[in-house]
Amino acid sequence: MNKSIKFLKKETFFDNCILVFICIYLISEFRGHLTAIKSISFIGAYLFFILDYLINKENIFLNFRRNFKKYKLIIIIALVFCIIMLIISLFPYSNNVKVSSFTLTLRYIKRPLFFMLLMLFWFDGAKIKSYIIFYSVIFSFLWLSLDYSINLWNPQNFTTMLDINNGDDRMVSREYAGEFDLYFPFLFLGAIICANKILKSFFIVCIFVTLFMILLTGARGSWLAVVSMFLVVGIILFKCNKSFLTAIKNKKTIFICIMIFICISIFAIFNSDMLKGRFKQGLDGSGRMQILELRLPLIINSNRAFWGLGYGKEQYINFLHDHSQKIGELGVNGGKDELGRYRYFHDEPLIIGQYYHSGVLGAFMLAILILYMFFKSIKMYISTSNLLFLALCGSIVSSFIVRGFFENYLTPQIILFVSFFIAFDFQNRQKTTQNE
Repeated sequence: MNKSIKFLKKETFFDNCILVFICIYLISEFRGHLTAIKSISFIGAYLFFILDYLINKENIFLNFRRNFKKYKLIIIIALVFCIIMLIISLFPYSNNVKVSSFTLTLRYIKRPLFFMLLMLFWFDGAKIKSYIIFYSVIFSFLWLSLDYSINLWNPQNFTTMLDINNGDDRMVSREYAGEFDLYFPFLFLGAIICANKILKSFFIVCIFVTLFMILLTGARGSWLAVVSMFLVVGIILFKCNKSFLTAIKNKKTIFICIMIFICISIFAIFNSDMLKGRFKQGLDGSGRMQILELRLPLIINSNRAFWGLGYGKEQYINFLHDHSQKIGELGVNGGKDELGRYRYFHDEPLIIGQYYHSGVLGAFMLAILILYMFFKSIKMYISTSNLLFLALCGSIVSSFIVRGFFENYLTPQIILFVSFFIAFDFQNRQKTTQNE
């Protein structure tokens, strides 16, 4: 009896340590400068996982069988996509780069892949684990938002933003838009899910603050992405749960907050040259059509048309530089680097951007992965009423589908989202146990 109690205590302790390190990893994952913390958290999580495995082999393999059986198709698609990237990166367009294409590919996909592997073996369907992982993503986003909002806390900077002579000055960096598209849906659904009144109120305030921040970035793709996310999530939510609207409390307070936010946004738009300019530029104010018209035919008509260039922006820059010497500049760029090459912006849509690096096969597998993730998240929400899957759906819509229609995204987040399907399925254990 005493031995059994000690065994359970060890198992629970190791399990909790793994969860703590996973949370540290997720909170730091979206911060580029916290590489050491990411590495330490991964080492810690796997160290305690190995210890847990030594005393709990049967349950760990049971977790793997359950998780893989339910999500094998999405996992296989993601793995095939990664393998294609690695193989093509072994034979890149150019070897005249600082870091090899294969090394870059490994660097970007290794942590998300190891995280997915850990979820497969470790996640046992416990509801508390799902919610802790979900809220870790939210607090990571809020920490990131706090960094980007630093200019908002200086009244002098705020006055400058509203100065009509200030042109293209941005109170919030445009780089914030990419993170916002990915993780704002988690915050939005977190406010709906959260039962604690204080935390719910905090999340609601953060929703309005981050929405105002994304307005100040001037990123029109993100404006469209967040509207699309609200529409898709709203339609799914009300269609599948018609009593949802009647369950919302403090409707008047929420309505007043929305109206105040709209008034402040309109005031900011009409008093800022940057924001007015973004609206006046039209659908192609950033020259993306020019980028497609000038650059896409080059790779289609080259000997890399099927296989792509290999992973890494330097492959892209070198390819365009070799062709720009013959025909001149190839659309918008950030000037020349120390080697005299134009810093061409990689502003193609997501699938086309992937086509440059992984060719036809890579672009095709990425498109299949994104579409499957989208429909799978909807299906999982409809069948389980699990709002965590609706957050995933909203994020996929706003980032990989709508924003991805305008801009290229990094691959790691897509692979990480595959892991979230496993981590958010807290009904997995109960249902599979009944089936067995």
